[in-house]
Amino acid sequence: MKNRVAGGKRPKKWRALGAIGISSTGLLGSAAIAGAATTSLVFTLTMTTQGTVKINMMQWLTPLVSTATVLTSTGSTANQPTTTTTTIPTSTNVVGASTSTTPAGLKPMMLGQNIAGPSSSSNARTFMNLLAGSGWQFVDATGKWLTSVPADRLDAKKNITMLEGKESAVRSMSIPTKAYSGASVDIICRWKGTAGTVSVSGLAVKNLKRDANSLTFTFVMAPDRSAPNFFFSKMPAGDPLRDIDCRETDADPKLLFHPLAIEDIKRYNSVRFLGWSAGVNNNIASLTWDSRTKPGDGIIKGPDSVPIEYMVMLANQTQTNPWFLIPWNASEDYVRNMAIYVRDHLDPKLKAHVELSNEVWNWVFPQTVQARDEGKAANLDSNDGIAMLYRYGQRTGEVMDIWSAAYAGQMSRLVRVISFQNGNAWGAKLVLRWDGGNGVISKKVDAVATAPYFGYKLAAGSLATTEQVDAFFNTKVDQDIEAAISGAKAVKTLADSYGLRYMTYEAGQHYLSESDVTQLQRISRDYRMGKAYTRYLNRWRNEIGDQITLLSDYGPITKYGAWGLQEYITQPLNEAPKGNAVELFRRSYIVK
Repeated sequence: MKNRVAGGKRPKKWRALGAIGISSTGLLGSAAIAGAATTSLVFTLTMTTQGTVKINMMQWLTPLVSTATVLTSTGSTANQPTTTTTTIPTSTNVVGASTSTTPAGLKPMMLGQNIAGPSSSSNARTFMNLLAGSGWQFVDATGKWLTSVPADRLDAKKNITMLEGKESAVRSMSIPTKAYSGASVDIICRWKGTAGTVSVSGLAVKNLKRDANSLTFTFVMAPDRSAPNFFFSKMPAGDPLRDIDCRETDADPKLLFHPLAIEDIKRYNSVRFLGWSAGVNNNIASLTWDSRTKPGDGIIKGPDSVPIEYMVMLANQTQTNPWFLIPWNASEDYVRNMAIYVRDHLDPKLKAHVELSNEVWNWVFPQTVQARDEGKAANLDSNDGIAMLYRYGQRTGEVMDIWSAAYAGQMSRLVRVISFQNGNAWGAKLVLRWDGGNGVISKKVDAVATAPYFGYKLAAGSLATTEQVDAFFNTKVDQDIEAAISGAKAVKTLADSYGLRYMTYEAGQHYLSESDVTQLQRISRDYRMGKAYTRYLNRWRNEIGDQITLLSDYGPITKYGAWGLQEYITQPLNEAPKGNAVELFRRSYIVK
């Protein structure tokens, strides 16, 4: 993506990534797929138009019911079209495609997803522990909030060891799953160690009760959807605060991942851990295997990433190919140990996708500036952009050599990825044909990836009327899709010439409206955005093929973008046109 930075504040082309959660209820089909596709679908359509929208709710953990409501286009300019009935096979593993339906000369289309990372402010959930997305914050004796805890107050496992006087350690909690649908949820928080004082603040907290090493309360969704903060203070030395866990009172205390998140992720061929890999955007100067965040630490998502072990565990449980991102400043020791761990613990039936950092071509990121500086210091080129690209290729080669050595004799289990800006075939060619000092870069990777987003900025007030919105969907969206596909084809042609795969590391719509979020909400919730996704995915299937990795599964619509296929976990698909279209397309055409 263009113009993003770490830390959640993303000017221009940014998104809010949260934790993955359960799949939605209310699966809706889209008859628009039938019109755009070149082959028949596995479901049948009964054209029974109704005056009101009928919703038959379904859940992913139970067998799908045979009839669901389908949204179809009627030419209406309203947000929602009229209703039709769709019959869908009852098997949860139904697919409507095989390699025989793949257009000649193209690889079968596969669907990947960037799952949102654990975050206390997200609208999603992967981990059962509702504190999984938060690290420690520190309030000093003067009341000043610090984003990091002083080193002398943490042990080697990132546990708080002591708090004096008015000092506090703070953790924030994610929203419980059922609260999104309006239910009150009973929560229990447990911990080990001595916490002299524990307080919980937030509009959602009701009926708070405290014991020595636990507390319970009822979570009632606040109007602003805010979540509680936990304050720990007056902690004596010698008995560190550790193993802090908050979850529903009726939940299995030993369960790591949310069961419905497991079922959700199973739908995809690949899962890219962008939101789980904080360190890829260079917020840390160095990273070793020993200093990384590990299972058993006091936090789940550290400044570098969620533990690699958890990524592998999730991939194994969902039988989904993992896509790992390696921080630019990871040491050789880190890269080697990561490769060995993945090799030895990932299910051999799965392929490990490996990529260095994230969007090193994107000047909004510090890793891009560092690549430029390193490239110029090494006299790779005097031009800033070329020095940056050469250093990216060179560093990619260094990392991939380590992974290749670890996977010697097992290279079929590994997909080494190098990524470029969509449409920039010139820059990609410059890097791929270059000898970085230890061999030609194209010989060190297996795939080239770009992010062929469609759309970009929307001027405030530009979609204020029905006529403007109609013109946007009737003309502008298709122009944007055409530009995205054309750029992708240029890089695919280059990849083909080197005998490399071409895929996306991110994809989907890219409309931004920082100063007019209302119009971004309007188009994102319009059923025609779902139709746009259907056209986009069909063009990919019929003209490009191989893996398209979307961004992302869940996320709210804000001034930073509308990246989620659904705005929050459990959102009915009749309210999520993008998620609705992608799910039916997957069920119709994709073989995992």
